[in-house]
Amino acid sequence: DIGAAEPYRARFRDNSPFVLQGAMHDWRALERWADLEWLRAEFGDRIVPVEIGRLGPSIHTADAGLHGTGNPPAPRIRLAGSPSTSVTPASDGDAPPGVSGNQSERGASGSQSKTGISVGHSERGTCGAWSERLLPLSEMIDSFLADGAVGGVGYLAQHPLFEQLHSLCADFSVPRICSFGKLQHINVWLGSGGTITPLHFDSYDNVLAQVAGYKYIRLYAADQTPYLYQQQVHAGGGLAAQGNLSAVEVESPDLEAHPLFAQAVYTETVLAPGEMLFIPAKCWHYVRSLSTSFSVSFWF
Repeated sequence: DIGAAEPYRARFRDNSPFVLQGAMHDWRALERWADLEWLRAEFGDRIVPVEIGRLGPSIHTADAGLHGTGNPPAPRIRLAGSPSTSVTPASDGDAPPGVSGNQSERGASGSQSKTGISVGHSERGTCGAWSERLLPLSEMIDSFLADGAVGGVGYLAQHPLFEQLHSLCADFSVPRICSFGKLQHINVWLGSGGTITPLHFDSYDNVLAQVAGYKYIRLYAADQTPYLYQQQVHAGGGLAAQGNLSAVEVESPDLEAHPLFAQAVYTETVLAPGEMLFIPAKCWHYVRSLSTSFSVSFWF
């Protein structure tokens, strides 16, 4: 309700990102969804679209979603584990192993691209080394998420899973801050370590809730757009169709091609289980999973 969300109003009006800690204390999902055996037993036969392989910001295809996977993957761990990448605090301009840039404050501090799922085990779309396959959830878990999995990097990304699995809705609650707008979409992000969402912005305000695993997130305010090489709207559709994607590979930028990127000021954080990150509309963000990870996004 609005009254319960009131403490967040000032930060919401500032239009700046911040981390919410303790707001998921009553989520049964924190325990249940971190258990891969439980997910397999309850929903293993359900068919989901899994993104596999390398998808970079320079690729344009009508079948490709914005959210792809990066190589090489981080070592896989259990969902309930700790980050598999060492994160070292850094000052502006430094680049420690695993994470580069400056730290964010903590505590105080789009549109749907996938519609409908065909039942079956088939190729849904391919683009170079990237592909999307329809798999039973059990096969996704065994191939990409479980200990000893050898399938590489796989991602169930930006998927309205709760429209398929209604019973999961009892395991979480919509964040109170969403009452400042009208809830539009709830999406699930389940994948192995090493998944990457390229630098982009969305037209909705967003609360990203981390249920299990860890994610490194880098954020650039809208006023940094001149340094981020925003791609122009691409008439052929695909990644650049909305004009909300940067041409820069954030953690390995080509500064000869994109020299102004070196001047961009950003904030970063590592989102841990039980934490939420508010990402304002038009705020640029880049996401990399540091471990096997389960997240839920609320667009409003």
